[in-house]
Amino acid sequence: MAKVNPRKKSKITPERYAKILDKTNLVDVYLESCSVSFKKELFSLRKSMEVTIRQKASFIQRENKAHVTHKFYLTGKGQEKTDDNVLKISVAFCLTYTTQEASFDNDFFEVFKKLVLPVNSWPYFREFVQSMTQRMNIPPLTLPLIKTA
Repeated sequence: MAKVNPRKKSKITPERYAKILDKTNLVDVYLESCSVSFKKELFSLRKSMEVTIRQKASFIQRENKAHVTHKFYLTGKGQEKTDDNVLKISVAFCLTYTTQEASFDNDFFEVFKKLVLPVNSWPYFREFVQSMTQRMNIPPLTLPLIKTA
């Protein structure tokens, strides 16, 4: 998981961000979609995998609720440059937040998705990956804890 660069200039003031965040509460988390594929024949030939994780987040505001979709894409491939993907996991979680501020806007979300959203959604993704890899009869893949600045 990428660390946040605290020096990057934000379009929202810390005071405004804190005011909106103070009025924002997580009320629901659910699995929206998932896809998993595993090539056992390729995995058995490899002793290790190089794991890459990408993520993408978006939101829709409706009245006093913000519905945030946080998508994770994990790929595992062998150490050779020519190796195909051995493991692919994609999952989308929907997180619903209530907010008393109508200001849950793009400027707020740009900071929120780097600092708060991963803290809320990463544990679900981490558990999902570990559970799915166990079900595939491969050694469980335990992802690290996230670190934000």
